[in-house]
Amino acid sequence: MDPISLFLFLADLIYGSYSRMRAGSWTRTAVLEWAAREDYKLYRLVRDKSPESGPGYCYLVEAVDSQHVRRTGRVRVHQNDGWSIELTWLAARQLDWRDQPPRGEPPASDGTAQGWHTDPSGRHELRWYSAGTPTSLVKDGAMEGHDAP
Repeated sequence: MDPISLFLFLADLIYGSYSRMRAGSWTRTAVLEWAAREDYKLYRLVRDKSPESGPGYCYLVEAVDSQHVRRTGRVRVHQNDGWSIELTWLAARQLDWRDQPPRGEPPASDGTAQGWHTDPSGRHELRWYSAGTPTSLVKDGAMEGHDAP
């Protein structure tokens, strides 16, 4: 191989690797920004290079959402005018709310509580309050139900 061809080959090899590294960096950043915006706590973010992941930048993700649901899935990043995220959840499991930090606050003692607050009985994660009075509507993670106060 003549010196010019060798130089062009090496330049293409180095520049191509650098471009792919930079693309991998911005796609990872895009996924992290998406997770923060959607209020997901990421526990795992791994580049998926398996054949079924298809072309482009794809990541396997494991996250817990604001409803204490642990989800695993595949995130694909597309670059259009900026970037877009395509998400496919593969599995979801409701976590025990007792093992998670509390989402609600105790109801106001002045009798004006309205909305979701911690269940004073401790049987459920949250209980709906209306005009300071607990109702039968309860919530454990993403699951809603009825239970007399």
